[in-house]
Order: sequence, then structure tokens, then C-alpha cells
Amino acid sequence: MQVEIYHIDHINKMKKLCSDFVQHLEKNTLTLLTGDLGAGKTTFVKLLRSFLKIKSTIQSPTFNLLNQYDAILKNQSILLFHLDLYRLKGSDNLLDLDFVDLTHGKDFIAFIEWPDKVSTDWRTLNYRIIHVKLEIDYNNIMPDTEVDPGSLPRKIEITYP
Repeated sequence: MQVEIYHIDHINKMKKLCSDFVQHLEKNTLTLLTGDLGAGKTTFVKLLRSFLKIKSTIQSPTFNLLNQYDAILKNQSILLFHLDLYRLKGSDNLLDLDFVDLTHGKDFIAFIEWPDKVSTDWRTLNYRIIHVKLEIDYNNIMPDTEVDPGSLPRKIEITYP
């Protein structure tokens, strides 16, 4: 396993990180996104849009759990699945969402927000898994400074297989 830690203090640095991150993606990879509300999980996926040549706007899948997009990864057409499992209960399982059936026989990449909300043991699935942990870096915020929540400094830890 390879762990990389980034300290991001501007959206342009996050865009650069996303550009580099795409180079690590392979088809049939699950990227598990963890972090508190507002940590930047959905923003991370949205910033991948141009690097994966996605034509439509990436929307948060909070209310419908799953969004699907046509993408290009390393000159190959694939599907991008974006899941937000926040509203699921621990007894729910990824299999209950028909995710395995949905992806069977397809070339895809998936980004899963709140993967800890389901009882799925990710290690048992036959997918390559990348972990991305996003945190607001409160240590790098000046006291009594008004900051737009979208521009808060972040610590991002990526674990590659």
C-alpha cells in the first residue's frame, strides 16, 4: 500500500491533486471517500469531471443514492458511478443496491461517499480499492477569520493499493 498526504489551501491545488489522482485510476476501481459533512467529498468528484471528459454536470447523489456518467479514462470509454450512502443504515448492504449487478461486465470507476454507512466488507469485493480521507484542517485557519466553507484548508490522505 502507498499512502500520500496532501495539505490543500486553495481550490486550484485540489484541482491539481485531482489531475494527478486520475493517473492512478484503473477500470473497475472503487474510490471510498470518507470525511465529515462539508469536508469536500462531492467537490473532489466534481473536480474530476474535466480530467475524465465527462460532458454533463456532476450532481451530488445525496437524494437518489447513485448517479451515473459516461467518462473517458486513459482513452477508453467507461462509466463513472457516484454513490452517496449517507442516508443508509448499517444493516443495508451494497448488494441491496444492486451495485454488483449494475457493474457486472462493465468497465467503470466508482466513487462512494460514506462507505462506512453500510455493512459491506469492501475487501470481499473483487475490485481495486482506493481510500480517500478528507478533513478540514482546522490547525491552519487563523482565529477570528471569516472563511468561505468551500475554501477552508484541507488535509487529504489517499491510500493506493
